[in-house]
Amino acid sequence: MLLDKQDQTQSLHDIPFIPFFYKTLRNTRKLSQRDHELLTSYFSNFTNDSETIIKIQNEIPKIDSVSSYSDLIEKLFNIITTKKNTIQFFDKEPSYTLHVDLLVKLFPKAKFIYMVRDPRANFLSRKENPNNRTTNIYFNCYRWKFHNKEGIKAIKKYPDKIKTIRYEDLVEAPEKVLHDISKFIGFKINSETFSEPIIHFEKIMVDTDINPTFYKNHKHKLSKEINKDRLDSWEFNLTGEEIAICDAICFNEASFFGYEKSTTNIRTPKNSTQQFIKAKYDIYKEYILTHISASRKLKRIKRLKQ
Repeated sequence: MLLDKQDQTQSLHDIPFIPFFYKTLRNTRKLSQRDHELLTSYFSNFTNDSETIIKIQNEIPKIDSVSSYSDLIEKLFNIITTKKNTIQFFDKEPSYTLHVDLLVKLFPKAKFIYMVRDPRANFLSRKENPNNRTTNIYFNCYRWKFHNKEGIKAIKKYPDKIKTIRYEDLVEAPEKVLHDISKFIGFKINSETFSEPIIHFEKIMVDTDINPTFYKNHKHKLSKEINKDRLDSWEFNLTGEEIAICDAICFNEASFFGYEKSTTNIRTPKNSTQQFIKAKYDIYKEYILTHISASRKLKRIKRLKQ
């Protein structure tokens, strides 16, 4: 939302369409009616706003020829934007951590903001807001570990393209962090960014197929001001055993970002091979999905909605 408050910029939320359509449309130069239908169906899942849906339905069929897959992506960005005169897009999608090579290939000039959160706070958030996900601590810690392990590889591979931001630093000093991001990306900060409250954006595009209660709460949380109230809540709301598990599984990757082990004096519980495998699959299925056609993935989405 802070990025969205800047002039001529738009920040999209969790719409992973770049790898979603890569298998199907990466070599397409002239779109068919079927391609238009697939794209329209997909993007319509990310908004309940009738005006935006009409825009999607009217504008996507007008995309006739494209010079490349990157060109198609840019045209789609310009259609789904809900702000006028947008010239810069911020595409916020956690799974893109696993697709940095692809994104650099498609957009050689792109830059990345890699935001990381203390694994203990991350687990607490998932424990309290499961959104149909398991709250198993082993699964969530392994998933954090594997995800950030891939992120660290990307950071080391593209040091000039990726800026790392810790969630905690953003909450502690949002103006400083936004200033650092603006210098790295290259945009001028709106002078009213912090003098005016963040408003509730009715047209925000996020996945509308997720749990309705979560969707409502998600939009509500995005419209709230940044606050420090929960930064250290994991210290009081996790058990000593939970903290010890997080430390044992995530320490190597967490230390890369400057997080320190807690002083909990509890013997580390045994690992869970079953949850290790589940978390590993949860990460690598993202790579698998890039090799599946968009039509098959859309059919699966429709089945999940029924």
